[in-house]
Amino acid sequence: MFSNYFKIALRNLWKNKSTSFINVFGLSVAIFASILIFLYVNYEFSYDNFHAKGERVYRVLLEDNNLGVSENLVGINFMPMGPALKERLPEVVEQVRVQTSGRELISIDDRSFYTENLVYTTSDLFKVFDFELIQGDEETSLTAPRKAVINEEWKEILFGNEYPIGKTFKLNNEDIYEVTGVLKNVPPNSHLQMDVLLSMVPTEADSNFARMLESWGRIGMPTYVLLDRPESADKVQAELLPTLEENGVTWGSFGQQLQPLKDVHLKSSGVLFDRYNQNKTDIDYLYTLILVAGLIIVIAVFNFMNLSTARSFSRAKEVGLRKVIGGVRFQMVAQFLFESIVICFIGLLIGLGLVELFAPLLNLPIAGSFTLFFISDINLLLILLSSILFLGLLSGIYPAFVLSSYKPITVLRGTFGSSKSGNLFRRALVVVQFTASIIMIIGTGVVFNQLEYIKNKDLGFNTEQVINISLDNQDLQSKSETFKTELAKISGISGIGASTSMPGEGFGRSGRMRPEGQPEDVTWITSVMNVDEKYFETVGMSIISGRNFSKEFPSDVDEAVIINESVAKDLGWEEAVGKRFAIGEDGFLNVVGVVKNFHFENMQHNIEPLVIGFSPEASRVISLKADAANMSGIIEQLEKAWKSVYPSYPFEYRFFDESFAQLFENDRNFGVLVANFTWLAILIACLGLFGLAAFTGEQKTKEIGVRKVLGASASNIVLLMSKDFAMLVIISSLLAAPVAYFTMSKWLEGFIYKTDLNPGLFILSALFALIIALLTISFHTFKAANLNPSDSLRNE
Repeated sequence: MFSNYFKIALRNLWKNKSTSFINVFGLSVAIFASILIFLYVNYEFSYDNFHAKGERVYRVLLEDNNLGVSENLVGINFMPMGPALKERLPEVVEQVRVQTSGRELISIDDRSFYTENLVYTTSDLFKVFDFELIQGDEETSLTAPRKAVINEEWKEILFGNEYPIGKTFKLNNEDIYEVTGVLKNVPPNSHLQMDVLLSMVPTEADSNFARMLESWGRIGMPTYVLLDRPESADKVQAELLPTLEENGVTWGSFGQQLQPLKDVHLKSSGVLFDRYNQNKTDIDYLYTLILVAGLIIVIAVFNFMNLSTARSFSRAKEVGLRKVIGGVRFQMVAQFLFESIVICFIGLLIGLGLVELFAPLLNLPIAGSFTLFFISDINLLLILLSSILFLGLLSGIYPAFVLSSYKPITVLRGTFGSSKSGNLFRRALVVVQFTASIIMIIGTGVVFNQLEYIKNKDLGFNTEQVINISLDNQDLQSKSETFKTELAKISGISGIGASTSMPGEGFGRSGRMRPEGQPEDVTWITSVMNVDEKYFETVGMSIISGRNFSKEFPSDVDEAVIINESVAKDLGWEEAVGKRFAIGEDGFLNVVGVVKNFHFENMQHNIEPLVIGFSPEASRVISLKADAANMSGIIEQLEKAWKSVYPSYPFEYRFFDESFAQLFENDRNFGVLVANFTWLAILIACLGLFGLAAFTGEQKTKEIGVRKVLGASASNIVLLMSKDFAMLVIISSLLAAPVAYFTMSKWLEGFIYKTDLNPGLFILSALFALIIALLTISFHTFKAANLNPSDSLRNE
């Protein structure tokens, strides 16, 4: 029976080549797009799921509820919070703190390399997480001062095939560390990325570091806890604030919040000071992509239904004859469903081929063939096959019941024709298809408008032709004045400024500010940075009130600050220059200037209060304003200057515009993904419209012949055939507009600084869809309009 079904299915596919091509190609593209989205979304949801105890691991977030703060949740916590929770609560089995340091210089013999993900931690890391040591002892590897664990990659870089345990390297040309373990490379789907781990155990000489680890006056370290069971989370949550109070944290207004490990990657878009949470995404973006995949599948399924029912007349006699010779409806339903499933499986094969070609563009860490990735995992294979089976049944169920319902006597008498209800249903399907497509077009337009808004918005500084050079350790910073002297000799450099950090790199809410005249128990929290007197001019920041720092005022170093507009606004200072406030326990500082607000986080966050101090010898980041016409020559001279001052350090630099743009990389990638899948959806919808236009032209052949005999022009015929399709697209536009407006309004709510929902975009999207639709059917409309009436009426 199934062999017969298969033969008939192939015969009909071959007989109706154009319809078969549209159905197969449309389903292939839909399957291809859905698999790509599945691969991407599945990977994002897989973050941190390799930890066996993951359901019991929580990150302890700090709620910063102080004055001056716009975003409450931060990814760092009080330094002793983890040990205090373990000591105080029996439900906390283990805790670990991880201090990320990022790029540091590792030297061995005469070779030097920069790490990307250096961290300070303890051996408790291996008790909380399932990071695996392939050499060394997890219990003791990081329990003593100056011990290090390196990953497999860095083992090869530093020691090649040599046995690494017991060997040493130098950090930043200063401290010597002994290698006590080799870490298996951390999976890419881990929010914690580590290549070198250093022991967070101070030496006897590191009294400052020891005090910092025990200080309840400092915030700056990510903290994780392992609970005895997941159900204990509520009890531990209730004890977080009492733990702060018990340890004397009475200054400021703080709260604590447990975040499940599975949420760290997906639900931290609103968490600040979270840079160690690498590649984090927004779960709403993933839900949007899932919705896009669903819309693409719906469009392809409706294509199949539309064309199958539109072409029903060509198979009506087949149904009539089979019923006359004893065929029952169940058999015909089975036949048509089987044909649908065959088409879907052909689409699957083509779709998998497209995945092999284009999936590498997503940069997913899947080794080898993407097809084998599915086949090798029995669960994924079953999901894929069952999805295709369901897709085949969904696509074929309506056409199967429509075709099998024809009455033999009506069909064989030749009185069978398209019903009004059938035509109405097909038009409804076209409306749904184009409604979905127009929603996606509008959505893509809004996303790119927001990206353009971000790109063109006044950031409060100029990123163009600014080169940043980091001096990340004391050895580098001790020679910064010599280095700046060498830089001043380079032609093409018009400005040299220095700072402790740059916008986009994070300043840290390290300032406890108390304005003069306010009660001592009122705490304002501000971000803090230090600059030299040339910094503002170099990066194009504007002093809108008061003056810049100057070496002509020696007291500026200890007594003067410049604030941003947010400080003045939050404190209600109409004239801020001359005001005074204290930072921490220090004396009062004088406001000598106000800098125009500038963005130092992405557009999803308000510009928070910022206090800028004067440090003539600030040198962590050297910023250079360079001449664009001779950029390559300037880079060469920079490298020469670097090597003359720092011969043992590799030369590295960053363009300010590129590094700041990384803040928006997640939004930009999302926009590109949605745009690409929108084009695929439009392509599938247009394929269906093309096939439907061909069917309509065939149906109206005799009508067009009569009209031409009666004097209708070609333009009249084109208008006749186009207006019905145009009306369907117009209806689709009217239905799509409110849905798109509501959806994209919700998306834009995630941004503090955002573009408007321009009505022009909705109109342009509708016009674009209309033009695409008319161009799609133009071949068949012009073909029908140029038919010779004698050919179409020959048999009448």
